[in-house]
Amino acid sequence: QIAALKAGDLMPLVEAKPKQEGADLYTRLVLKHSPRCPLFFTLRVQTVTHTWDSKGNSSEKIEALTRDLILPPEMFDLIEKFAAEMPAENPASSSGSA
Repeated sequence: QIAALKAGDLMPLVEAKPKQEGADLYTRLVLKHSPRCPLFFTLRVQTVTHTWDSKGNSSEKIEALTRDLILPPEMFDLIEKFAAEMPAENPASSSGSA
């Protein structure tokens, strides 16, 4: 599935499951769009790993499975359903997702 996503194939999203409570490893979907640009939107898929140090501080390691994939507006509603079930991008590291 990872190889398919890296190649731009979105079919693995059909089998994607929401993050389990307390999971240390999960997939994050970052959906970006602008109401001012109805011609396309972008999707980025990431693997997120949470770790804790001896003091209990958490850190997040992010591995990009895809770059920003440019998708047609016809796919927005479908992809938005998947993104709504997945964890959002960490606000501290967000670069302006909509």
